[in-house]
Amino acid sequence: GFPGTMGHPNIDYIVADEILIPKSSRPHYSEQPLNIDGGFFPFGEIHHGSNSGQIKSLLKIPNKSLCLFSPHKAPKLNSDLISVWSKACANENVFLVMFADSNLTRQNIFNQFCKYGNPSQLRFFPKLKPLKYVELISEMDLMVDTYPFGGGATAIEAIARGLPILTLAGDSYHNRMAASMLTFSRCEELIATTIGGYETVLADLTTNQTKMLSHKKSLSMSSDSYAFSLGKYTKNFYEALLHV
Repeated sequence: GFPGTMGHPNIDYIVADEILIPKSSRPHYSEQPLNIDGGFFPFGEIHHGSNSGQIKSLLKIPNKSLCLFSPHKAPKLNSDLISVWSKACANENVFLVMFADSNLTRQNIFNQFCKYGNPSQLRFFPKLKPLKYVELISEMDLMVDTYPFGGGATAIEAIARGLPILTLAGDSYHNRMAASMLTFSRCEELIATTIGGYETVLADLTTNQTKMLSHKKSLSMSSDSYAFSLGKYTKNFYEALLHV
């Protein structure tokens, strides 16, 4: 669906939460926010992949290396992001795994990467079947979110499976989705508000694997989070409707 206001007088409410649509942004919505306690995004049954190391082996990535993951489509990418990601990959122990559906997309990303970093640390992966995608997530260390249009479904897929996300939160619905999920998963340290802050946090995480593992552990232990309990979300949604 469209992540934002419809601007139509016949639509009264938009499903949200206090992080997704802060009070300062409400005047820009034609709808009233229907804030769900615990987060706006529901998630059902979770299928966890096994960290077998097969994906890293296929991509020729050393098993103990740190893998950044960008599952986003090409239109969400820009040179500012690629610059930050490539700087992190100046560390020979850090790799960036990206999806790219065409040779032209791969070449354009490769050319951008050459301007800022070491292209030998860049890996491309084709579109995968759902279970194979889950296996890929299980072998990644950090998902790097995009801006100004951030991840939605990709973010919840990662967080629900214990994969931390570094996000850059703006002031719009479409760049606050991951920030909402991280807040309710108690990982606010992974939310940046400027591109400089995003780069600083990424540099810290890629040189401090203890901190990275801490975030993974925090997400894996969030069994009471909205992202892991469809029943809890249903209850919270119902209670929000009672106040309409």
